[in-house]
Amino acid sequence: MIRMMLIVGLAMSAGTALAQEIETDPAATDVRQQIERLGYRDVRGLAEDDRGVWHGRALRDNTEVQLLVDQDGNVSVNR
Repeated sequence: MIRMMLIVGLAMSAGTALAQEIETDPAATDVRQQIERLGYRDVRGLAEDDRGVWHGRALRDNTEVQLLVDQDGNVSVNR
């Protein structure tokens, strides 16, 4: 039982460390601010692909949308 709790605790802390690393990435912060300036909220899941395009999710009103932010900072809904 203790071993299982230790494994779960380590897995949770590793996930938290990764989330913090992404959240403190200056590029991710800039992208989040660009998205929020357009009226989206609760921006999450930001990840940059190998082409420099950011992918994430956010709420517009009460609808969750998937967003793309290109290298020029253009935000679009991924349909």
